[in-house]
This record gives sequence, C-alpha cells and structure tokens, in this order.
Amino acid sequence: MATLNRVIALRHARGAEEALRTLRACDEPHAIQDTMLYHAALGELHTALEEHEQAAAAFNSAAALAESDTLAELFRRRARKP
Repeated sequence: MATLNRVIALRHARGAEEALRTLRACDEPHAIQDTMLYHAALGELHTALEEHEQAAAAFNSAAALAESDTLAELFRRRARKP
C-alpha cells in the first residue's frame, strides 16, 4: 500500500503522467495488481489523463474486486463517465 500512497501523492505534486509512470515501474506490481485500490488508482490516473477507455477498464476491474455492492456500483458509475 505504500506504493499506492506514493503514487497518489505524486499525482497531486507532479501530475498524473508521472504518477502513472511510477506505478508502472513499481517493483512490487504483483503484490498490488490484484487489489481494488490498485485498479481504482489506475482508473483515476487514466481519467486525469483523459484516457477514458483505459479508465473504464480499470474502474470495471475495481468493481469486480469490490468488497461491497455499494463500492462496486460506485466504480461501475465511474467506468461509465467520459
């Protein structure tokens, strides 16, 4: 989770592009790629970069991993937003 925290901080400090680059270069990708938070963060970064198809795919993945119907619906709604 420290990686995701760092990526979110980078997004606000230096922009989504650098944050996405950092996330992709992460040396612990397998440990976090199977988490809802990873896909939600990825969706937010792609949204900020106006990469809507990639954002939708990430939010749909987050929805599939959500632990509640409420969270899943939130991510499905985010996936439908252009």
